[in-house]
Amino acid sequence: MARRWGIPALLDIAKNSKDPKIRKQSIFWLGQSGDPRAISYFESVLVKK
Repeated sequence: MARRWGIPALLDIAKNSKDPKIRKQSIFWLGQSGDPRAISYFESVLVKK
């Protein structure tokens, strides 16, 4: 089972980092995680509710 404790940190980086390279990497790893929190984040970004 993959560790899920890093997901909140990756979400914070994806949302708040000023460095585009770091944001890109965090978004990549969120996508690889398959975690429901990551999926929810992607939906919010893509739909822009």
